[in-house]
Amino acid sequence: MKNESLNVVAFRRGYFVEPRMGASDLGNELIVASLQAELMKLGFMLDADLYSHLKHSAPVHVSRYYSEILPIAREMVGAKRDYRPFYVNFPQQVMDMSMFGLFVNAMTHYWSNGTWEPPQDLAERGISFENTEFRLIKLTTEEEFKKVFTKLVSVNTALTPADRELVEWFVKKYEDLPMPAAVPFKETLCLLASFGVDVPVRTTTDVLRIATFVSGGDISLPGVPKIPQVKAAQAMVKVRTGPEEEGWGWAYRNRHEAAVKARDKFKFAHLRRSSRRYLLGLLEKTNLDTSEMQTRLERWLRLGEVLHPGEYRKQFPKTFAAFQALRNQPPRIRSYNSRVNSAFANNDVNGALALLAQKPGELARRMDWLMRRYELSEDIDQVFETFEMVAPKISSKVKFELYDHLQRRLKSSSRSVSLKKGSKVRVLKELPPLKEELVIRAQLTIQDGLRASMRQLPPLGTVWIDERLKGVALPVGMRNINTAVKTYVRGTRIPFRAEATTIRPFIHWHDAHGREDLDLSAGFHSEDWCSIEHISYTNLKSERLNACHSGDVRHRRGSCAEYVDVDIERARDHGIRYVTVQVFNFNARPMHSVAECWFGLMERESPQSNEIFDPKTISNTAALANESTSVLICAIDLDERCYIWLDAEMNRAEAFYENTQSQVLTILKAVVDSGRLNVYDLLAMHAEARGVLVDDVNAETIFRWEDFVTDYAKVASLMTF
Repeated sequence: MKNESLNVVAFRRGYFVEPRMGASDLGNELIVASLQAELMKLGFMLDADLYSHLKHSAPVHVSRYYSEILPIAREMVGAKRDYRPFYVNFPQQVMDMSMFGLFVNAMTHYWSNGTWEPPQDLAERGISFENTEFRLIKLTTEEEFKKVFTKLVSVNTALTPADRELVEWFVKKYEDLPMPAAVPFKETLCLLASFGVDVPVRTTTDVLRIATFVSGGDISLPGVPKIPQVKAAQAMVKVRTGPEEEGWGWAYRNRHEAAVKARDKFKFAHLRRSSRRYLLGLLEKTNLDTSEMQTRLERWLRLGEVLHPGEYRKQFPKTFAAFQALRNQPPRIRSYNSRVNSAFANNDVNGALALLAQKPGELARRMDWLMRRYELSEDIDQVFETFEMVAPKISSKVKFELYDHLQRRLKSSSRSVSLKKGSKVRVLKELPPLKEELVIRAQLTIQDGLRASMRQLPPLGTVWIDERLKGVALPVGMRNINTAVKTYVRGTRIPFRAEATTIRPFIHWHDAHGREDLDLSAGFHSEDWCSIEHISYTNLKSERLNACHSGDVRHRRGSCAEYVDVDIERARDHGIRYVTVQVFNFNARPMHSVAECWFGLMERESPQSNEIFDPKTISNTAALANESTSVLICAIDLDERCYIWLDAEMNRAEAFYENTQSQVLTILKAVVDSGRLNVYDLLAMHAEARGVLVDDVNAETIFRWEDFVTDYAKVASLMTF
C-alpha cells in the first residue's frame, strides 16, 4: 500500500475521491458503462452519484481510473489469475466418479510430483441467474477521505495490518492531516511517533514503547530473558537446523548461547542525533516517575546508553536527573508493582488498595483476583468501596473489558484469548465461579460509570437498533486479522443470502516453482459437538451429504484452486449444525510464505451452473498471511444460516483434518459459548443513557447492521469517551 495511488487506496475503502480538477463537460458514458460492467462481474458497483460524476469527467481521467482499479478489484476477490482446480467439471465430475477412481487419480498425481493430471474436457455448464449483493463504491472529497485517518488513530484498540499500512500511507502523503486531541491506543501512538509525528505522551512508559517500536521490538514490553547460571548454561538444548523441505536435522546448542541470542532481540537500534533529541524531548514532557521506570530498569539503562542524556543535560535536565537516579539506584526507588505485591503478601489490605487506587486501571485488572481472594472476608467491602471510588477514573475501554469478563464469571466455562503474535486462540484454565452478588455489584458500578460518561455525549432521542447487531462482536485482537474485502471481528456472525442453496469455500494460490501444497478441508459437526463427517483431500466426497472436494492440487506449477461444496439443506437433514472450514500448508511452512493465496466463500443458488468460480457470488475474500501452517477460517452455522468468522491459527499438526478435530472444536466452543458483550449491547447502553430505546424503525437515531458489521473503528469509537 505504501506506493499505491489515491485512487487505489480509496477504492480499497469503498470510495472514489473526487479529483481537485473538478468535472468536465465531456461525455464518456461508454467507458464508464464498461467499467461498471467489469466491476459488477467482480461484485462491486459504482453508486449513482459516482457513475454520474465519472460520466462527465475527462476521458483521460476515467481511462486512468479504469486501468488502475480493475486489476486491484480482481486481486481483492481472488481473481488475479485463471485459477484451475484438479477436476475442472467440479462438482458433478467428482460426484459421478467412484472412490476407487478418485484414489487412483490422486496417487498418480502425487507420484508425478504434480505434473500428471487426468485428461478432461471442460463441459457445458449452462447459465442460471444468481442474486448478488454488490459492494458500492461511493463518491467523496479528499477532505472527507482524510477523516478516515482521524477515525483510525482515535480508537482505543489495535488496528488491523491493512489499517496500519493505511495510517502510514496517510502520514507520508499528507502534511495537513486532521489529528485528534488524543491518540489513546499505545501501538498507534508509537506508529505515529516512528514517522516523526508530534504525538502527545503522558508517561515515561509511553516513550519507552516508542523507542522500542522504532527499534523493531515488542511494545508490550515483555521481560528481558535472563542469562542462566554456569550449571544451567552447561546444559544443552535441541534446536532445528536446515530448511524444512530438505528434511529435519538436529543440533545441540548451549543454553547460554540461546539466551544471548534471545536477548539480542531486545537491543535498541542505533539512533541519529535528531531521533535522540526527539525521544529525550518526549521524556522531558512526561512526569518522569522513576518508580515507574524502575519496573523496567534494565530496559531503561540500555536505552540510556543509546540516548546519551548526559550530552543534553542542559537541554533536558529532568531527564538527565532521572537517568542518574536509575544508574545510582538510591534506596528510595522501588517499583510500584513490588510495593503492591509486598503489601498483599504482608496482609496490608489498606496499604495495597491505597496503592491500587493511584492507578485505577490496575485496580480494575485485579478485580477478579481481589473478588476471589476476599469473597469470604470482611475486607471485600473495602475492596468494593475503593473500586467504586476510583471507577470514574478508569478508562472506558478497561471498563468494557472488565464488564465483558464478568459476564462469564457466574459459572465455570472455557476462556480464550487471541494471542498478540499471530492469530492463535489460546484456551485458558477455567476459574472457579464468582458469587453472583459480587459480580452484580461490580457490574452495576461499571454500568453507572459508563452511563455517567455517556450522558456527557450528545443526546440520541429515540433509538432503533438492528437485532442482527447481536451477532457482531466487539473489536478485540484486530492486529493480526487477515486483510479481506470485508473486515470482520472474530466471532462475528454474518448471515448468508436467503436464496443460497450451496456454500462454496475456496482457496486460490499461484505456485511459480511447483513447491506449494495447500489443502482446503471442511468438518461437519452436530449441535452437541460430535464430528459426523469431513471433506478433504483424504475424503473427496460424501454422497449422503451431497458434499464434495474439487481434488487435491499438489506441487503444480502455475495457478491452483481447491473448492468444497456444502449443500445446506442436505447437511441439515442429516443433523449437521456447524461446518468448520480450514486451510493447511502441507509443506509445514507458514501461510504468509505463499506469495499469492486467497481464501473466500461463495453463496451459490445453482452450483452446477455458471463458472465454478463466480466472483460476484463471493460473500468475502481474505489474503491469508498467517504465521501458522494451519488456519481455521470460519464456521458455517446451518441452523442460523450464517458464517461465524474465526480467522484463528492452530498449533502445528500433520496437515489433515483428522489431526485437528479437537483443536477445531475447542476454538469453536469457546467462540459460540463465550457470552461476550456484542455491538447491540453496547448500543443499547448508549440508547439508555442518551435517549430512549424503541421498536420503531423510524426513530430519530437508527443503528443499522451494515453500518457496523465491517467497521470495527466505528464500534471502537463508541467505546472510547
